Amino acid sequence: MRSLPETDTNSKGATHTAAIRIRVGKKVGRVFPEKLCDAEKLAALKRKVEAHQATVVTEIDALLVWAPPSRLDALFFLNGLECEHRFRVGKEVFENILDAALALVPDPSVDTPGYQAAKMLALETVAVCFPGALEGGCSRLQERLKELGTKGVRIDTLLKEARKILEAIRAARRGDDSERLVRDVLPDAPVGPDVVVPPAYSITEEGVVAPFPINHEERINAPIVVPRRHMDTTTGLEYATLAWKREGVWKERVFEQSTLASTRKIVEEAAGYGVPVTSLTAQLMVRYLSDFTEANRGHLPMTRVSSQLGWQTGGVEGGFLLGNELLTPAEDERAPQVRFLGHDDGDDQIAAGFYTRGTLEGWLRVIRKVRPYPRIRLALYTSFVPSLLELFESESFTLDLAGRTTTGKTTTLRVAASSWGNPDEHRSPSVVKTWDSTSVYRERLPAVQNHLPTFLDDTKYVRDPSEVERTLYSISQGLARGRGTQKGTAAQSSWQTVMFSTGEQSITSFAEAGGTRARVLALWGSPFGGGSANKGKLARQINEGVKQHFGHAGRVFVRYILDHADEHDEWIREYQREVRKFDQWASEVNSIAGRMAPHFAAIATAAWLAHQALDLPWEYEDPIEPLWDELNRPG
Repeated sequence: MRSLPETDTNSKGATHTAAIRIRVGKKVGRVFPEKLCDAEKLAALKRKVEAHQATVVTEIDALLVWAPPSRLDALFFLNGLECEHRFRVGKEVFENILDAALALVPDPSVDTPGYQAAKMLALETVAVCFPGALEGGCSRLQERLKELGTKGVRIDTLLKEARKILEAIRAARRGDDSERLVRDVLPDAPVGPDVVVPPAYSITEEGVVAPFPINHEERINAPIVVPRRHMDTTTGLEYATLAWKREGVWKERVFEQSTLASTRKIVEEAAGYGVPVTSLTAQLMVRYLSDFTEANRGHLPMTRVSSQLGWQTGGVEGGFLLGNELLTPAEDERAPQVRFLGHDDGDDQIAAGFYTRGTLEGWLRVIRKVRPYPRIRLALYTSFVPSLLELFESESFTLDLAGRTTTGKTTTLRVAASSWGNPDEHRSPSVVKTWDSTSVYRERLPAVQNHLPTFLDDTKYVRDPSEVERTLYSISQGLARGRGTQKGTAAQSSWQTVMFSTGEQSITSFAEAGGTRARVLALWGSPFGGGSANKGKLARQINEGVKQHFGHAGRVFVRYILDHADEHDEWIREYQREVRKFDQWASEVNSIAGRMAPHFAAIATAAWLAHQALDLPWEYEDPIEPLWDELNRPG
């Protein structure tokens, strides 16, 4: 059993409470409680210790018998030393002070008073040195107490004690227990009226002042607050919005909570956006944001976000996220609100392409021009299929528009894309992308725009032909490539979509494996049925029209699905009837046609529903029948 230190003698022979010993090289300095009351002497000692190149080793046994105020002051002092620092307990040396404090906890059956004193020291160490990670520190203490045979140790009890210590520290350092509202000191701050300044901190137009310095830093050089918190309904990840003021203007950005809890990540991922953090103030920033969030846990709204568009959790009841708009059943005030939050700027750009311009009536006037052209009508109908795949429990596939250049393939792609968003691939943000992209990007596209069509223009831009085959398989499987992490495996994104692709050669010609044929509906040649001056003029008119009117049809179609939930069972039966019909037709062709029957059925059913939802300017006809031979031509 380790005996508790009781007294020590200073250089003048006076007896005092035992001193903590700080060893630098061969020199040993002693710090008595009363020395901590002299700010000048303490600052001088700090400079002296940090000036040495050798590793500093501190023996903290004496803290077990120090009075609480002095013990806390000593912990702040030791935690603030900016040098290579180790802690000794007996013959063992530890890399951090919490490990040393835990090593001081004795067997309670042998030394009950020492056990209680050491447990309190460990809790104080957690509160002082790890205020932003109380749960982790208390978990370590719980493990240590269990090792010593202590029964009934509850993490919530330890957390409650640690928080009580932390609040007492904050109250003592600010001198009172009154709460100050952020908007009392910063009237234009983008926070709610009940959000408070975290205890012991000061927030002004000049920045944030901490109650104690961390690595010599006690100020963040701009006011910064946390207006909101967020929960991703897809992944469960938590996020927070940061708002900071620069040159009289408040700026906002959302970051993952893991970024805000890491001194390395917060510099790497936030500083570039203007967040007032550097490698010198990172530790202070992390602690401040943790304290701010903890002080306002009941005042910060928690919003629901999703990193995927399309149907949200619960299907129709969860609504359909399209761009930055959540579509819900008409007059359903109970529908939970969800907004899109991408993992990075690229995801946000993908989602931003799904917006509206012009009117639905203007779009219908343009679309009337495609009535005589079954290939273009087929592409238009197919654009509505992805929003039905979950309802039909059907798989993703690809519609390939191939042929010589200037034959209308891109025009057809734009017509289909105009149902959902900006179809102009030359004007960002657009829903139309090109094959001039990486395989990772082409995997992110359907993962973000789930239940929406994916548009890739012109396979001639692809740099590695083998990537086309990989993309085809990835699209049809509806699952991102498996990837490992340092800890295990990353969660795989999933999706349901239809990929639209154009090119001067059939997309199946890029694939060596024959299995891709059943995943692709291929159309070859001009969608306008041959070239002429009039056809060129018509294509230009259609192109200009869909660039002026877009994004409305998809929204109307989804709202039709939402508002007719009582008819979904009948739609499913209609889809199944179509599958059986195309299965029968395929029996006279080949086995591949049979495997494509669900794709044909999904298009036919989507076309039937599109006429009901949008009142398209021509009568419904089976969109597959006039193209049956071409769609089943060996490729």
